Amino acid sequence: MSSRNRDLISKSLDLLLAGLVPFVEREFTAHYKGRSQQVLKQLLGARISNWQQPFGNLDAHALLSVMDRCWNEVFRDTLGRSERSFVNELRDVRNSWAHQEQFSDDDTYRALDSCQRLLMAVSAEQQAQKVLAAKSEVLRELSVNEPDAWGQESETTGEDFQILQTTDDDRKSTRGMAGKHDKSVIVVIVCAASKRDYAGSMRLANGKEVRFVANPGLVPKEGRSDDCVYMHPDDLSETGVSWKDRLLEYNLEYQRSGQNPLGLLPAFELYRKSIYRELVSHLGIGKVYILSGGWGLISASFLTPQYDITFSSQAEKWKRRGKRDSYQDFCQLPEGYGGTIEFFGGKEYTGFFAKLTQAFDCRKVVRYNSETLPTAPGCELKRYTTRAKTTWYYQAARRLIEGSIDERLDPEL
Repeated sequence: MSSRNRDLISKSLDLLLAGLVPFVEREFTAHYKGRSQQVLKQLLGARISNWQQPFGNLDAHALLSVMDRCWNEVFRDTLGRSERSFVNELRDVRNSWAHQEQFSDDDTYRALDSCQRLLMAVSAEQQAQKVLAAKSEVLRELSVNEPDAWGQESETTGEDFQILQTTDDDRKSTRGMAGKHDKSVIVVIVCAASKRDYAGSMRLANGKEVRFVANPGLVPKEGRSDDCVYMHPDDLSETGVSWKDRLLEYNLEYQRSGQNPLGLLPAFELYRKSIYRELVSHLGIGKVYILSGGWGLISASFLTPQYDITFSSQAEKWKRRGKRDSYQDFCQLPEGYGGTIEFFGGKEYTGFFAKLTQAFDCRKVVRYNSETLPTAPGCELKRYTTRAKTTWYYQAARRLIEGSIDERLDPEL
């Protein structure tokens, strides 16, 4: 496994180099103009073997060093603090690789994730997509083999999943998606409306895209596409089972074979906001779950298609899920979990979280930012005070990562 991880990191560093060189050369030359070679010589000296193409002959460590040392002068106005941290992290990764150090699956995933995010930041999408494919390979290993990810010590089968099916009148559960779990902290964070454009979708046999919405009949005619059909997640598919069950089957097949022909993204990769990736990088993929208006409570690693379903009262009617609407929601938390669950989400989702986790006899912490207490039976309510009103829970989640969640502060988001 370690040799495979080293190989993945080696290939990703090559892709990183290929994607960064045009960007670094363009920005560097635009800033220093006629002094470019002089400044580069001062920075790298004898490491430049071909002054006709100085950037094209640098290795990843040298190129990243140039970015770091010239950050304030050249790159600060184009890239942000997160990108600078990726630069420094990946320089360390390259050093570890050069010194023949071994990489765990977690280390490899984090390195590839930082590679992809830095490549996306400089618009090197072709290289970023290739790194994403490598990330998917590592993710599959983590999903299949890591106890924290799926609660399994070894290869899983279709019988090892948990679904909590919830209706207005009853709630039944089948055997767990995950097994026993150590007593620790799990984070559940609410989904987001903004999703990646390149995320895959479920499809009909004729190739038409299936777009999942709360109320298919209310999708406006002017917004409909001839290449798309609109479905509710619990509608029956062509095979006679619900689309939700089809999605579960798809994930199980992915675990067995590693095949993802529809290009579905893991839940934490589906949403544009970086906080989902930050939580996974900090806590590990098995400790992060997404509360989705369309699917329920799903693991961060669960391959999830495009959808437009939300509890937000501000959304269009065809996207809006009512509190009394009947859904067969997933609940993929580890069976018998006895640690702490930290929930980050707005008031529209608090009751939904409490309902889906009511069978778990553990500490459930709900942060809130309203003047009035939210309704969350069985949960411990903690006020989070901040000037941010709309997406304050993203800020709160970052404070959890930093270890300052319970400090009294009121910063800008």
